[in-house]
Amino acid sequence: MKKSLRRAINAHCKSCVYDPHSPGMWLAQVTLCPCTDCKLYEVRPTTDAIPLSVYKYYGEKPPPDSILTLKKGPDGRFSEETGKIESRDEGAP
Repeated sequence: MKKSLRRAINAHCKSCVYDPHSPGMWLAQVTLCPCTDCKLYEVRPTTDAIPLSVYKYYGEKPPPDSILTLKKGPDGRFSEETGKIESRDEGAP
């Protein structure tokens, strides 16, 4: 099977950074990779869906305008732990 460049980069970054015993899936961990001098840093795979708990674990500050997850609490509102503060009803100001 022929390997694409994207798959090769993804595999390299995952093998370099991913720790299955630490918080966050491999893509979240690679997104928060601290190796900024790596030649693959600018083309590493990234995601915008990183829970606040993962940012906190790695001591990173989440982007202010990001939606970190799409999970709602039992009351239908998003909690601070999942990113967005609350959902809006249709037609609400």
